Amino acid sequence: MSSRQRRWQVRMNAQDRCEVCGKRAYTKHHCRKHAEARRAMSKKYELKHKDYYRAYGKEYRLGHRASLRGMFNSDGSLKNNED
Repeated sequence: MSSRQRRWQVRMNAQDRCEVCGKRAYTKHHCRKHAEARRAMSKKYELKHKDYYRAYGKEYRLGHRASLRGMFNSDGSLKNNED
């Protein structure tokens, strides 16, 4: 069984409203006020744990995706690089 808070959040998300206060949603889940607060909180957390994010976070993932670029043909098959 879901908690009362979770049922509220699900209901608000279904109506495109902020899951914190119930105002019209600016992002997928939050109004502008709570989206900005959430963004600031996330940034503060990332700065506190920047060593982990540097090793396993955005930079790692972006680098991994960049290394995959150019490996596939337009039909999705693997390129033969016999140069």
